[in-house]
Amino acid sequence: MRLKSGGVMVCEVHVFPLKVTRQSKQWPEKEERDVKWLSIKQAAETVQEPMLSEIIRRLGRKPVD
Repeated sequence: MRLKSGGVMVCEVHVFPLKVTRQSKQWPEKEERDVKWLSIKQAAETVQEPMLSEIIRRLGRKPVD
């Protein structure tokens, strides 16, 4: 992760696939978050981190139960 100051911070990230069938209309952080539903291809193209883009593409090839 690159900081605004230009420094770098090493982060460990865990990614978990979820099969979403519906979304609540209200949740505690609703006013703090923007939600946008994308296809796997769109999501992979939208993220700025190349490794996360590849993770999204790979998850798209595996069925989520």
